[in-house]
Amino acid sequence: MESNISGNGTASDPDETLLYASATAWPFFVYMSVAVVVFVAQLFVTSRRPALAGFILTPILLLLLAFDFLIIALDAQLLDEGATSSPRVLAGFRMGRFFVASLVVPLTLVCTFEIAYEVHKW
Repeated sequence: MESNISGNGTASDPDETLLYASATAWPFFVYMSVAVVVFVAQLFVTSRRPALAGFILTPILLLLLAFDFLIIALDAQLLDEGATSSPRVLAGFRMGRFFVASLVVPLTLVCTFEIAYEVHKW
């Protein structure tokens, strides 16, 4: 079956455009689900070693990542459905996502450093 998707990622047929665009949202729902499942597992690990900063910050980091993935997925899905009637809502989601993204990288560095330090200390 030949696809009408051009080199820039758009489709010439409107039905194919919707099919192509809706395929971009589902991986982020999967990533969000994985982050929530790992969050629950990390709560168990944190309850066993509550004194380590890396273990305490990791659940917070996972919640921030889940929120980030949820906003990306909702943004992609709303844009796929042609929800142009609420650009302020989308802009608010994006601003919240940018704020969360500015916290994710520093928390990842701190968590990684703390956990690596504890692993090498044993």
